[in-house]
Amino acid sequence: MSLVKRLPPEEREVPHEPGNSMSFRPLSGMEIEEAQADNLRDIGRRFPKEAIETFASLRTLQIADDQKSIEMTRGEDGEWETGRVDVRARDREAPADPLTGYSVRTLLRHGLAGWSGAKYDGQETNDEAKDQLDAVTRRWAALQVLDASVILPGEAPSSAPGSSANGTELDRPAVFIESGQPS
Repeated sequence: MSLVKRLPPEEREVPHEPGNSMSFRPLSGMEIEEAQADNLRDIGRRFPKEAIETFASLRTLQIADDQKSIEMTRGEDGEWETGRVDVRARDREAPADPLTGYSVRTLLRHGLAGWSGAKYDGQETNDEAKDQLDAVTRRWAALQVLDASVILPGEAPSSAPGSSANGTELDRPAVFIESGQPS
């Protein structure tokens, strides 16, 4: 079992703000799920009633993730019929934004543990202050939270942090992409 609360935050220098750094802690599985759910809620709040009505009138809808998409077609009877479409070939041309599907605000709320440096000294690391980060720093910080929280297949060999010498998992959180299994 990996308990993220036991892990110390990782400090990283803000690349576009020399002399300033932020510390990040990995997110638990529940916190990752919360960031995904909050993203869906945010999208729902942004859509006006007209957009929802337009959605309801669609005959074909395609919902995509990193590996596949689900294509839904409205039949003559008005019911939705579902089929799967492989979109990996299409997606190879343009890299996906790693923040897609997550609420940046939620990622920062749970994963940005602290900051230091001339631009941040004296400023508490609370949710209100995190909301005041500029767009570039906010995006960079959210990417650092994901980086601290996600292990891709083959990324954590037995000699890497998060593994012991005998290859067993240490207290490193993991959101496993693609395989769904620890590497």
